Order: sequence, then structure tokens, then C-alpha cells
Amino acid sequence: MRKTSSLCFLAYGTGATSCYWSTNLTAQFVEAFVKNFKRLVSQGGLFLALASGFGIDHMLKRTIFSKTSTSTLLNFSTSSSSANPPFNITTCIIASLQQCAIDKNLKKGRQLHAQLLITGLSSSSPSSTTSLINMYAKCNQMNQALFVLNRTADYARNVFAYNALISGFVLNGLPQDGLGVYEEMRQAGVLPDKYTFPCLIKGLCEVMEVFQVKKIHGLVLKLGLDLDIYVGSSLVSSYLKSELMKEARELFDEIPDRDVVLWNSMVNGYAQIGRFDEALGVCKEMSQEGVLMSKFTVSGVLSVLL
Repeated sequence: MRKTSSLCFLAYGTGATSCYWSTNLTAQFVEAFVKNFKRLVSQGGLFLALASGFGIDHMLKRTIFSKTSTSTLLNFSTSSSSANPPFNITTCIIASLQQCAIDKNLKKGRQLHAQLLITGLSSSSPSSTTSLINMYAKCNQMNQALFVLNRTADYARNVFAYNALISGFVLNGLPQDGLGVYEEMRQAGVLPDKYTFPCLIKGLCEVMEVFQVKKIHGLVLKLGLDLDIYVGSSLVSSYLKSELMKEARELFDEIPDRDVVLWNSMVNGYAQIGRFDEALGVCKEMSQEGVLMSKFTVSGVLSVLL
């Protein structure tokens, strides 16, 4: 026990060690502390154990100032009660992870990951899994993002987690890996939604997988998502980049609510392949439907005239 405790406190950092002495923790707490450390190392490696030292240090210091029993640190409640609502640690950690993704704060994100592992909340909260994947993806740590999904139980791998991973691979310049995750998702029986396709289609365009785009278009039709503005716009853009103007125009005409971005895509799509009459014709249609032109529309038109 003493040898394991020494290893534990060495890995967790001097901050956690000092708090151990200052709070006079019981033997029961120390045993649980060591047990959590072993699980942390097995799930995420020593870097998470090291990062979590700062978080534990902060938690224990708050215990001192608030006069709260240290035993509550081992039992975070995720339920709610109207009479005396407890502190929902899961919601706070998820919100913090989202901020880490925005700030690209990998160090803090790893600390929060460690807290989820220590408290056991990572396996009971699908939302935390999605937030972790998104955070690592935004910090360009796709190996860690994939690690999080692989360590998640099959029943907890929902469409949101897969979407975050697909988006991460595409945005980090790894579209083939994103396509691989999509295929894994389909094999697992997880049905894609309207947030799956825009990023996936963008990735396929980057590697010029026209056949795959058409295959996905077929699935989109089956799911009834072809009229969604974001999914439809992604498909139109992909066909334009592949110079499949007939398919792009047919789909464009079917979308009921066409925004200025979609109109601009059509203008520039025609202009880039030298079909100037069609580009000007789309501008005329745009004006007739009362859609205000943007600077990107103007640049598309100028490219036709110059």
C-alpha cells in the first residue's frame, strides 16, 4: 500500500500531495485515491494522471474552504432534486471542455479528461464522450480523439460522438480517416443524421470520391434529408467541384429554401468552368427571387466579365 501510494502521489504531482497532508484524509479515501489512479493509468496513460493532479489539488482546496466532507469528492451526483439540487459536476466539466475546444486549451482539456476518468463519469455520460472527442479534435490531437471513442462502450457510441470524430478528421486534413469512421458507424448500426453529411461530403470532395458522394446522396434521399439546406448545399457544392453541373442544377432546383451561400456556389461553379451565360442566368434568377447579393456574388460575376 505504501509503495503504491508513493507512486500515486508522485504521478499526481506535488499539489495533490500537499493537499493530502493538509486535509488529513482518511485511510478509506487514500485507498480509493490509489484505486482511481490505477484505473486512470490503464484508461488514459500517465499523462492524464499527471494532468489530473492540478484538478485534484483544486478540488481538495475547495473542500477545505467550504468545510465540505472530503468523502463527497468520491461521490459526484449527476441526479437533480428540486428540494436540494446537488452540484452537477458532469454538466460543469462538459461546459469547460467546450470552452477548451474553443480556446484550443489542450492542457486544461486533459485535466478535465482526467477528472472524468477519476470520478467514473466518462463511462456514464455520452455527452462527455462527445465533448472530449470534440476538444481533442479542435486541439489537433486526433489519436487521442480516436482513443476516447475506442474506449467507449459500444452501447454508448451514439451519432453525436461519431459526428464529432468525422468532423475532426476532415477539419484536420484527414478526410480518408473521416470516411473510415463513417463506414465504421454504419457497420455499428448507428444511423447518420443531418449533421453527419455536410462535413463528410466536404471530406469526400477533397479526395475527389465522386462515386462515394453519389452513394451518400442516395442514402440522404432515403432518409428524407435531401431538402435540408445544409445537406443539400454540401451535395450541390460537391457536384460543382466535380463539374457535374447537371446533378448540381437538378438538386439546386429541388431545395425549397435557398440561401445566398447556395446561390453563390452556383454562380461560382458555372464561372469556374467557363459557362458564363449560365452564371449570369443564375444571378438574374437570384435577383428575381429577391435574394440580396453578397460580395462573393459580385466576385463571381466579375470573374465572368473579366
